[in-house]
Amino acid sequence: MSRLFFLLFILLLSQYLAFGQDHQFIVTDVRLSGLEKSNEGYLRNFIKTTVGQTYRAQQVEEDRQQLIRVPGVGNVTIIVDTVADKRVSVDFAIEEQRTLLPIVGMGGVTGNFWFQLGMAEYNFLGKGQTLLGYFLSNNGIPNGQIFFRNERIRGQPWGYAIDIRRIGTPEPLFFPEATVNYRYTNTSSGITGIRYFGFDRKVALGANFFVEEYEKDEAMRFPPLPGPDQLSQQKLLTRLSFETNHLEYDYFYRNGSFWRAIGQSVYTLDDQSHFFSLILERIQYWRPYRTANIAVRLKTGLATNNDSPFAPFVLDSQVNIRGSGNRVDRGTAQVVINAEFRQTVFQVSHFAGQVVGFADTGTWRKPGGELEDLVTQKHLRQFVGLGVRLINQRVFGAVLRFDYGVDIFNPGERGAVIGVGQYF
Repeated sequence: MSRLFFLLFILLLSQYLAFGQDHQFIVTDVRLSGLEKSNEGYLRNFIKTTVGQTYRAQQVEEDRQQLIRVPGVGNVTIIVDTVADKRVSVDFAIEEQRTLLPIVGMGGVTGNFWFQLGMAEYNFLGKGQTLLGYFLSNNGIPNGQIFFRNERIRGQPWGYAIDIRRIGTPEPLFFPEATVNYRYTNTSSGITGIRYFGFDRKVALGANFFVEEYEKDEAMRFPPLPGPDQLSQQKLLTRLSFETNHLEYDYFYRNGSFWRAIGQSVYTLDDQSHFFSLILERIQYWRPYRTANIAVRLKTGLATNNDSPFAPFVLDSQVNIRGSGNRVDRGTAQVVINAEFRQTVFQVSHFAGQVVGFADTGTWRKPGGELEDLVTQKHLRQFVGLGVRLINQRVFGAVLRFDYGVDIFNPGERGAVIGVGQYF
């Protein structure tokens, strides 16, 4: 027993001495080296280590992780030099990434194809601002977006975003008598205010005015099928979201958790009706060993249960179930789980490749249905598949993604999804 107490005493003493040594040095200089495009003054807003304070290794590591989160920063190495007795200088050696990128994507299943082309700058003016625009063709229906976001005005915790967008897609609507094909368009413009609380939490409040239009497929007008031939509605959306980001970044690897809650209210000007929805999303990453990542996303949603084919949550290859197709089904509640195992197979210089195994599972409540729909077999969709990732570590978000998914309950339903960036 005496030996046990002695060992505990030695352990506590060593921890105390290490703690004391960590705090006995004074920081005389804090440098950011390796900068070419990024604005140094902007980056310094993410550093808490300052000249004149005692050196704390944990704080310096937290600063490093905050810098890695800034668009355009690929990796940061900490260099600590002793410049005099009990005095050190700290250098954050930054490896920048290219942030002016093309937006490219494509995918589809039989009779349902989409492609996307555009450009994005994720470090506009060297201050982490996002400016992007793209054109997307969804089965020949034109889409597009212009988006600008400045999350920290002059390095302050306040920011804003402006979004102008047009969404157009073939849309099957599900009536009791029949499934009717429509051409759906959504033209919108909105603005969002952003407030950070620390570096890992933020709240956003936005308003968006949009016009939704539905036009029935000509082939389904005669003989007449249920649903209007045309429908146009003006709507006002307000949105409140809260995010926490506890992720650690190591190039394209992730570890930790991300959580988001989104509440939305939609007011229809034509009939003065209200609609509400709540979405909760949690993403968790693990790194079981050096060359692997496990990623799991749980997304749940609950909305006003109107008995209408115009329900808010969609089953879609681009959004949640790879291989299912575009806008396959809709619902007023959803539970979706996406899981991936990413294994790096090569990493040479600034290039890397991964193979991915994934499983996408989702269930929906039919409009006007019951919550029991979520645990009904006929509403469950389960796709599994394989994918590859080609990664350029010098370019921000430069992950070329190819996935191919198959429905395990109906192997005849399958499809490919190609895009830029990890699926989640």
